[in-house]
Amino acid sequence: MDKKKTGLIAGVVALIAFVAAFIVIYNINKPKPSSTSTATETTAEAEQPAESETPAATEEGGSKNITIEVKSADGNVTTYEVSTDAEYLRQAMDEAEGLTYSGTDS
Repeated sequence: MDKKKTGLIAGVVALIAFVAAFIVIYNINKPKPSSTSTATETTAEAEQPAESETPAATEEGGSKNITIEVKSADGNVTTYEVSTDAEYLRQAMDEAEGLTYSGTDS
């Protein structure tokens, strides 16, 4: 074979190896799908944890007790106790009595 064909073949092989490595790395690091309603359904009995595993709900109805401490610029600390089933802090902050906040999402 002459040098041009050898170089061309080596380039094609290198390109194929690069693409294969990229695909493998992507598959390892790709985002995991969130569980949605397309998952197989289970019986209601299997969805409910045993009573001993369920956290005790407080009188306000939440199974999670969260303490939110707000420190002002002058050093004053205000504490808010929230009993909630909220998945995210923002939801719990919305439920806290007397807590107001503002800001932007990013």
